[in-house]
Amino acid sequence: MIDVGFDDYNPRIRSYHIKERARILHEWVKKEFIEEDFSSQVLPVLHLSQCQFIRCQFKFADLKELETENCHFIDCDFSNSALNSSVHRASAFTNCRFGKTNFFVAKFEGCKMTGSNFDEADFTGVSIQGGDWSYTVLRHQRLYKCDLSEVSFKEADLYQCDFAKSNLQNVDLSYANVSGASFSGADLRGANLEGIDMKNLNIKNARIDVAQAIQVARSLGAKVE
Repeated sequence: MIDVGFDDYNPRIRSYHIKERARILHEWVKKEFIEEDFSSQVLPVLHLSQCQFIRCQFKFADLKELETENCHFIDCDFSNSALNSSVHRASAFTNCRFGKTNFFVAKFEGCKMTGSNFDEADFTGVSIQGGDWSYTVLRHQRLYKCDLSEVSFKEADLYQCDFAKSNLQNVDLSYANVSGASFSGADLRGANLEGIDMKNLNIKNARIDVAQAIQVARSLGAKVE
């Protein structure tokens, strides 16, 4: 049994100590922050539920083990922040900046990340389960052997990304920039590849379905009857 004790942190935050995890977890529920600056702060381990952050600054902030659920971050800047071991469920990060952010072993479950920029972010060990990553900038990211099934990367910038040996079944890659990207050994069955230049795509040893095979053949000038 987990021994949970509650104590007062401040009027807006409930905190409790979970002995098995040896940490203090503070909870913010249904809070709204507009143009707040959390830059360079070492924040306590937070569980955020149904909170909204608009144009907030988190640059160089320590947000390790942050947990968000049904939260919305709009036009926020997380550049150079630490989001190691963070977990995000059904949350939205729209038009946010994550330049050089550390996402080591972070988890995203059914999240909406549309329009966000992940320039030079560390995606080592990241887990992405479903969700909408359309119009994101993920240039040069290494997503090797990842399960990315059902994720939408519609019109995302995936320049030189490494998807080798990843599960990309039913992924939406329509009109994405996949120039220089590697899909070697990946499972692309059911993926939407509309608008993709197949003849220049690295799909060596990739698994594709019949419709995709026809698309490849046509891109090479073959007549499919």
